[in-house]
Parts: sequence; structure tokens; C-alpha cells
Amino acid sequence: MRFVVNLTCDSADVRLYPSDTRGIDHAGLTRPIAEGVVATLVDDLPNAIASVSAEAIAAWGLRTEDLLRLALENVRKEGG
Repeated sequence: MRFVVNLTCDSADVRLYPSDTRGIDHAGLTRPIAEGVVATLVDDLPNAIASVSAEAIAAWGLRTEDLLRLALENVRKEGG
């Protein structure tokens, strides 16, 4: 698992996964949104999508609600 420490406003994103998906960093910002589905904060890089660790989230200094809002705004800008 890659720990992301350089999450930026533009790279914060949300991805939806089945809750039993292997490799999801449940120590990071992951929230159940429906039966069997979780929303996960990710770093959407040009060539990869990486989970964001709990340490990176803490280092960013924002509340989890603000990070999710920011990430969802980025999804909407992308047309998602």
C-alpha cells in the first residue's frame, strides 16, 4: 500500500468500491454509503489512483468532512 503525503486540492477525489474489495485502506478516509458500498478518499494522480493513509489525512490538517467535500467537488468538476 502506498502512503500519500502530497495530496493536493486538485488531486483529492472519491471513489466508490464494494466494501469487500481487497486493498482498500480502511485506516484512511473510507465511509459506508450504502449496503456493501464504501466511498474512499483517494489521490487521483495522472497515472494512478492511490489510497490516502490516515497519517496523510492527519498531516493535511483538515476535518474529514472538509476533505470529503473537497473531493466530491473535484468529482463534480470532472463530470462524475
